[in-house]
Amino acid sequence: MKAFLQNLLIFISLGLCALITFQWVRETTMHQQLQEKADLIHEKSETIQSLQQNVKRDEAEIQRLDGLQKQLTETVKSNNVEIAQLSRDLKKTEAENEKNLKQMETYKEAYKTANDNVLKANEDIKTLNGQVKNLLLQQNGLITNLNGMTKMINTMSTDWSHRGDDMQNMKPLEQREAAVTNLTAMAKDFNAFTIRWNDMQKQLAGPAPTPAPATTPPANNP
Repeated sequence: MKAFLQNLLIFISLGLCALITFQWVRETTMHQQLQEKADLIHEKSETIQSLQQNVKRDEAEIQRLDGLQKQLTETVKSNNVEIAQLSRDLKKTEAENEKNLKQMETYKEAYKTANDNVLKANEDIKTLNGQVKNLLLQQNGLITNLNGMTKMINTMSTDWSHRGDDMQNMKPLEQREAAVTNLTAMAKDFNAFTIRWNDMQKQLAGPAPTPAPATTPPANNP
């Protein structure tokens, strides 16, 4: 009986040792698993924090890009408006250029006409100079008037030549007004010269003859 109890006690002791050993192994395994899970949780937590930070940065970047997109959209709208205005201005400028080209052709014609008139007037002045010289030789009594006519002719010739030179130095757009002004001045000068010339011709011709009085036929006596 004593031996049985000893054997039973030994068996129980061995069983307890085996149980303790099993629990120790089990606890060790569980600690390792818990540590691995803790490490995994920590790693995942760090990953989550990193992802959250990335999300925040991405959200901030998205907001910045949204703001930039709005600015670019407004800029594009403004540029579209400016482009439309520039297109209208370009069409208007092209139309004005075309109109100016047509006006330049008109100005060229007007300038050519004015230049031809100046040349013709110069030829007329040369002819008048010759006539004046002949008159000076024929009528010594009209020297003063002829000198005035010669001075007037020279002044007209110089003035018209200067006007022609000034027109050549002007811009095409300024030549029209200059041509009209010069033609008006030339016409005025030429009219004044014509009046003075006619007056001198009257002086050369002398007083007009007095017309003979009209005679009344005699009445028939009954």
